[in-house]
Amino acid sequence: MAYDTNNADHSPLWFSETSIEYWLNRGVAAKDIVIGMPLYARPSWMQYRHLVALNPEYAFVDYAPTTPTESYYNGMNTLREKTMMAMNRAGGVMLFDVNEDTNDEYSIVSMIDGLVKKTGKLSKNELNKYITVVLNNRELVFLEEEGFGVPFVNADDRTMVPLRKPLEAIGADVKYDNSNRVVTAVKDDITVKVPIDKNIIYVNGNEVEADTQAIIKDNRTYIPLRAVFEAFGYKLDWHNSSRTIILSK
Repeated sequence: MAYDTNNADHSPLWFSETSIEYWLNRGVAAKDIVIGMPLYARPSWMQYRHLVALNPEYAFVDYAPTTPTESYYNGMNTLREKTMMAMNRAGGVMLFDVNEDTNDEYSIVSMIDGLVKKTGKLSKNELNKYITVVLNNRELVFLEEEGFGVPFVNADDRTMVPLRKPLEAIGADVKYDNSNRVVTAVKDDITVKVPIDKNIIYVNGNEVEADTQAIIKDNRTYIPLRAVFEAFGYKLDWHNSSRTIILSK
């Protein structure tokens, strides 16, 4: 029952992580640990489905300025992280309670089902390395079967992502100069050039040192996520417990 701590911290990610660790340390087998996840808010006690009906954007955040009392809860992104954490370190999750879910594209049950299906063929080692990218509150899905590559952490402990999908998701125009081996991404008044196999990028012509290199791997181009997206004004947060990257303006 990893919820009902207090209003502003009703059911934070750390509480689920700490709860799993507590029971593991007490000798409970991981397969027997099921993390409870709430589908209601405090102090308003509004249900997730009612919050989403008020505003679909409330599906992706953990707070809504409802009246007469505000709502702190778990949105889809937090619940995805908890599910991923449970898949790696525990036996599963449960929802309290499931009839507070929606029956549309914002459904938490459908999100969990989709996550299980996406990762179902992964070995335990591969699952432990699985990375989720959330951009502007929406999951940026990378599927192996698409053939465009999936994110990974390189030897420098930096996240590398396939070139095109994340940059086009923020509206950047992307080109690759094969002869000079340089990626160019342009959005609004920002031009970022990323040379392959070099620890630098260029932002509007100014050289910026990067802590890892863009590479070509299995005939796919991968860019260092943090360096490139910070050049476009994004903030990057890494949640190690669920191996989730949060990109936001």
